Amino acid sequence: MQVFILTGSEKNKKDYIDAFCKKHTIKSFFIHDFLEFKISDARSLKQLLSKKLHSSEHQLITIKNPTHEAQNAILKLTEELPESAFMFFLVSGKDDLLSTIVSRSSVIDVGGVSQEFTYEDVIKELKNVLKDPSQFLSFCNSYITDKESVDHLILCLRNIIIENPNDAHAYFLLKKMTEISPFINQNNVQARFSLEATLFNIDPF
Repeated sequence: MQVFILTGSEKNKKDYIDAFCKKHTIKSFFIHDFLEFKISDARSLKQLLSKKLHSSEHQLITIKNPTHEAQNAILKLTEELPESAFMFFLVSGKDDLLSTIVSRSSVIDVGGVSQEFTYEDVIKELKNVLKDPSQFLSFCNSYITDKESVDHLILCLRNIIIENPNDAHAYFLLKKMTEISPFINQNNVQARFSLEATLFNIDPF
């Protein structure tokens, strides 16, 4: 089986993927992550998998938040995945996926409490907490688990600004999140402390 569905906590999913890559000697530049998998991404994935790899090389694809349309577009691909490729759907539960996808996959519960946030969930919650630094920090503490979740948060803030260019709160927070983003690779706590210090040592926004 080369197609997998991972459920469970974000940390445990990441640990499982890391261990899987180590076991199969998958290099970082052969790991492709899709945070919001849409129909355009389905086309990109097909093109990506069409490339020939050396017999000793493998690539790994992770997919989050796939639309039904995009899932339908890769049904055949999940049946005919190249031997050099592994595909992981990272979801809160297998009910997030079409039954036809589930039937072609091996379902693995990595344990822990799932804290899966959809793209729409994050934007909705951000709009509720943008004007209150303490609420924003509380949301960050529950949401930020790794560099990927920081990047996802930044993407959501950008889309809020596109929707409302005059939203000064979103603009300020986007600026701060971009500044702390590099630290998340070193230490999640360092990034959170950096954000907290910034928010509470300047004039209220």
